[in-house]
This record gives sequence, C-alpha cells and structure tokens, in this order.
Amino acid sequence: MVDSPLRLKIFGFTLGVDRNGAYARPHEVVKQRIKWALKVMTRRSRGISWSMLMKEIKQMMRGWLQYYGIGKMKTFIRHLIWKR
Repeated sequence: MVDSPLRLKIFGFTLGVDRNGAYARPHEVVKQRIKWALKVMTRRSRGISWSMLMKEIKQMMRGWLQYYGIGKMKTFIRHLIWKR
C-alpha cells in the first residue's frame, strides 16, 4: 500500500504543502509532547523557585526550538505562548 508523503513522520517532522511548495513542520505527536512536558514542569506541586522554573523552561525550549526551528510553526508557538 502506498501512502501520502504528507502523513509520514521522519525524525519528528512531517511535510506540509502550501502555495509556495512543500515545507517541514513538527509532527502533531511532538507538539503534544512539548505541551505535556510544559504542563508537568509548571505544576504548582513541584515546589521549586520561580527563577529555577524559568531556567528549566528556557533550557528545554531552547533545545526544542533549535531542533524543530527549521519547521514551519509560527502559529503553534504563538498558541503555546498565549494559551491560558
């Protein structure tokens, strides 16, 4: 069976297509995983200082964005920042 290349997941990326052509973007599973990790990290029951929490978030997001930054994800990042 032959499947669409738009459904493949390769190294955490999938392909998208718009009027400018094909582009890479993070797969939905990867997006859900980072959202879950941030949710766990920011729980009030962790009992760590605000500065330590911000340091951990900054470190995790820097690594995540360096790897997935080549993908098209402006809307996802905007949603991640402003979701309450």
